[in-house]
Amino acid sequence: MGALERAIALGADMAEIDLRLTADGRLAVIHDATCERTTNGRGPVAALTMQELASLDAGSWFGPEWGDQHVPELGQVLDLARGRLLLNLELKPDTRSEAMLDELLRQVALHDFAAHCVVTSFDADLIDELKQRAPAQVAGYIFGRGELPGWSFSAKVDVLSVEQSLVDAAFCEFAAASDKMVHVWTVNEPAAMRRFAGLGVDAVITNHPERFPKLV
Repeated sequence: MGALERAIALGADMAEIDLRLTADGRLAVIHDATCERTTNGRGPVAALTMQELASLDAGSWFGPEWGDQHVPELGQVLDLARGRLLLNLELKPDTRSEAMLDELLRQVALHDFAAHCVVTSFDADLIDELKQRAPAQVAGYIFGRGELPGWSFSAKVDVLSVEQSLVDAAFCEFAAASDKMVHVWTVNEPAAMRRFAGLGVDAVITNHPERFPKLV
């Protein structure tokens, strides 16, 4: 939660959060599939309940001053961001896709957040399923280096979230002609930020939002 407060303070327009389904069907905000790297817990996130995850120290790995940070639930983040920050909700792949989408759509509706978020995933089937269930929800595919399977995509998807080495003028022209928004990640160097802004991408995903306003 501290990272989101920091993003708001820096004037970021949007923040990306990673979502994983817990053992009790809740959506936890945590990047890794296991707890060890970013918390003082152990084992798969999917094997723990939301209450168990929320009790973990999720900040000390980054620095001692973040020791009061815990693993939040999606609803807590939606409450914090409401009216202050748009969100990119990245769904991590999970075999329990129906349960994951059930909880996502429940929380987004409960917090009236559908118009304030984009839902993305490396799992294209998951995004296609989401668009079938909630056609109006802005959603997109994520592609990493070497993962772009040709320039042919579902007409229903709204966003192409693409690793920066894959984005050039030709790709941006294709996306615009296909009525797709382009989000490029993860761009931390000022020169690259300037280049992508010049190409007209719709969003630059960075670990350093404080650098971007100085360039454009």
